[in-house]
Amino acid sequence: MAKRLTLEQVAALFDSKGYDLLETEYVSAHTPMRCRCRKHSETIIEVMTNTLKRDYGGCRKCNQKQNTRTIEIVRKEFADRGYTLLETTYKNNHTKMRYTCPNHPNEKPSIAYMHFKKGSGCPSCGREKSLRALAEDREEFPKREYTKDEKEGARSKTFHILDDQCSGCPFSNLSKLSDVEVKCYRECQYGMELRKCGAILAGEDVDAVTKC
Repeated sequence: MAKRLTLEQVAALFDSKGYDLLETEYVSAHTPMRCRCRKHSETIIEVMTNTLKRDYGGCRKCNQKQNTRTIEIVRKEFADRGYTLLETTYKNNHTKMRYTCPNHPNEKPSIAYMHFKKGSGCPSCGREKSLRALAEDREEFPKREYTKDEKEGARSKTFHILDDQCSGCPFSNLSKLSDVEVKCYRECQYGMELRKCGAILAGEDVDAVTKC
């Protein structure tokens, strides 16, 4: 069962999306909550927390502006990050689009524009960067032997978390280990699980890692 959010966490979510929350009580993720768009201060809307998390709904004026985006603009933005967009039309910011990465030319991942704009990109590059970050400080912890099955399980779980939970996360583009430790390991509910998997893959003692 998902952990219930606090009013402060919900307010922070609305803030990250460009809205000022007007409610003083949080009931549930399916309860509409009033908020004001900071780009259109005269606009007060109601939106559910679970809807906002997926970047649906929200300010209609902002959404109308997004719909004027052309495939040429999007293609250039992908190219600016080294990617080659494979689509010929742009629908909206939550429809996934296929592209290729110069570091993994044989793969054709897909991503929604809203996640691309937040810094998300090639899943394989993200996995490799995360695994490097997880292993950077491995000498600080005692070593421990793990079985092949334990290592395979940790690797599978790492990929599962990165693919399902990290692709749209605003922290997914962090490159410094110190930032990863603060934002991912301590502030994300999946962070410590990711750190445990990294410890197993790096041959670190999981118990020592989780005490830090």
